[in-house]
Amino acid sequence: MARRYWIVSPNVTDRDEITVDWKKEILRSHSAMMGWSPNDYDHGRQMGPKFAGKTNQSVQLGDIILIARRYNLEPDVVGFGVVNGECREERYSFSEDPAYVRPLNPFIIFEESPQDVPLIDVLQHTIALCQLHPDEKNADSRVCEWMERQLESKDRNNEVGNIIDGIDRMESELFENPSILDKGESIIGNLFPGRDGLNNNVNVIPGGVPGKCHDILVVGIGSNSQENAEVRILEAVEHIWVKCPKTTHVLFVAAKWDASAWAKHANSFRSISCTLKMFRATPSKLD
Repeated sequence: MARRYWIVSPNVTDRDEITVDWKKEILRSHSAMMGWSPNDYDHGRQMGPKFAGKTNQSVQLGDIILIARRYNLEPDVVGFGVVNGECREERYSFSEDPAYVRPLNPFIIFEESPQDVPLIDVLQHTIALCQLHPDEKNADSRVCEWMERQLESKDRNNEVGNIIDGIDRMESELFENPSILDKGESIIGNLFPGRDGLNNNVNVIPGGVPGKCHDILVVGIGSNSQENAEVRILEAVEHIWVKCPKTTHVLFVAAKWDASAWAKHANSFRSISCTLKMFRATPSKLD
């Protein structure tokens, strides 16, 4: 079944004076919320059952929900995310009425959108729940594509964070086996035990084998004199421009670094997000 896209109002129980409380709870719990009961088929255009996934053309696992409304002729956007749980009832101290909740993960807190994303054009409704139709309406399509891009980027950032967590755990082994840092191959081998990084949804240098391209490239740079950081940087350039041009993030995991070499070749990574993780140091973004 194709993914569907929905807008859910943050004004959960149609009492504007407590909308700010609903927004805080939405942001705290990373959830979309509905005031209509999942069992109320007689009122509210069946929005309660539709939100709970109990009707045809209803909210299902894997759908994307944009939590937003039109308020004072402006977009009032809280966030958006992917539905990853069934509907449940919750009660909160600031409301006499219950709310019906769908958890969202990943979830993105809204900060701002590019000017070419026509949020105001899709917020033409005053009802609690409506469906976007990206195959039929240009504005809907542009908003849905923007949400997809943001969520994919968050997934990649989460994956990079998981790899960095693995590096932090690996550092505890260095006192017993400092030779791990000698070569890029041993760094990669300890980060991704087994054949290579492909099973972890990343590509790796050195030690990678031909296979599917992934969004993330991890580059290991060892500490010994045979390891040349500039060579590894150039191998990464070849990877992102020739082998896997859809790469979006490069993570350099380095026992040593060459800032001059990076400055020389940084422009080759101008459209790529790059992170440097030195051992026993916090990660830093490479510009």
